[in-house]
Amino acid sequence: MKLYMISRCPFAHRAAFALGEKGLTFEPVFYTGEARPKELDAVSKNAKSPTLFDGHDAVYESAVVLEYLEDRFPARPLMPVAAKARADVRVTIARVNEELGSKFGAIAGAALKPTPDDLAIAEASTPFLEALTPWDARLADKTFLVGDTLSLADITLYTIFPALEHLAKVTIPAELVHLRAWRDRLAARPAAVVPAST
Repeated sequence: MKLYMISRCPFAHRAAFALGEKGLTFEPVFYTGEARPKELDAVSKNAKSPTLFDGHDAVYESAVVLEYLEDRFPARPLMPVAAKARADVRVTIARVNEELGSKFGAIAGAALKPTPDDLAIAEASTPFLEALTPWDARLADKTFLVGDTLSLADITLYTIFPALEHLAKVTIPAELVHLRAWRDRLAARPAAVVPAST
């Protein structure tokens, strides 16, 4: 398998994390926005980081890639068995995207300007950091976001944090002890290593 990805892209990181947790070997193929591989255009003009090539099959969009991996390689599951628990994972992923996605995007946009604006990064960071408080409360008595094992919900939320640390030096506030402890537990997993081009 090959995973086409932009270095340190949090969405591609989700796919790489899931592949690692499932014990699957893959070849990362790094590219930049300025040098889009022709292989992606052959799939779709919408194919982006990540796009997974599994033999003759190609899948893109991080959430779709995660679901594909779960369906294609059910061993070492990252979704619960029970229907309600599976729904809980999907709802949690939707909440991550709704509550944090645009706020993450605002920080990334400020940090990725040709000349990063520290004031703009700080201003964009405030609503993101404020939105983390409910997530800290949710993890007060939990090891994982849903159930007793790692799920796609954990992977989806986790990958935001190393990306922001790298892009803008934005990290979880010290007072959010439960969220920080959860982040540290996930960071200790071998599959959580951030794929980056050399």
